[in-house]
Amino acid sequence: MEKFKEVWYACYGSNLKNQRFDRYISGGTAENSSMSAAGSTDKRPIADRQPFVTHWELHFGRKCAGWQDMGVAFLSRARSAASPPSAQQAITSGALCRLYRISFDQFVDVFLQENGGNPFDSENRSTVKSSIVDAMVDLGHDESKVINNGIPEDRWYRRLVRLGTVDQLPVVTFTSHIDFEFGEPSDFYLQTIVSGLFESGHSDVSSEQLVEYLTRTAKKDPEEVRRLVDSQE
Repeated sequence: MEKFKEVWYACYGSNLKNQRFDRYISGGTAENSSMSAAGSTDKRPIADRQPFVTHWELHFGRKCAGWQDMGVAFLSRARSAASPPSAQQAITSGALCRLYRISFDQFVDVFLQENGGNPFDSENRSTVKSSIVDAMVDLGHDESKVINNGIPEDRWYRRLVRLGTVDQLPVVTFTSHIDFEFGEPSDFYLQTIVSGLFESGHSDVSSEQLVEYLTRTAKKDPEEVRRLVDSQE
């Protein structure tokens, strides 16, 4: 269990916004949200943050009641593996992400909460933690594995993905274990993503490029996306 003490958690959806992600650590309800989180068993502050890009693709789908019964973000494997793109390349092929440097225990608790679990259910948490440890031992760069033990089959984020290494720490995230049809995200959800991307430090990405990125991935009218971006600058 001590093999992994810290990881970089790579987020790409609403968790890009620090205030929303922090509720998975400290607990409670984020601003302008009705969704409450139990928080982590490890309440230490997030150790570090930095921007990140991947050639995995941002994809929207399903219908989430907490986001106006519209689509939310997932990562889909690119059709052909490639080295990590630059931020400019990710605008047209890939995903703009944010890394949070957190303890391994915090990552386990975030994974649980995103899949409807309770970090304070010690027995189930131990099962899930062991499964994640075993998966991470086996996973190489750009590989993934579905976590079955302790997570119900109908949960949305069961697929653990290893996206590489930064500062000698693994970069990990999670996404859907199945492919599904596109589902349009709400304006509020996209505003949250935009706000998080502005926080993330992608300084080499212009507002126009961000409009292009979200027009491509969210399949919305560019002028509509431009209004959302302008409202968060």
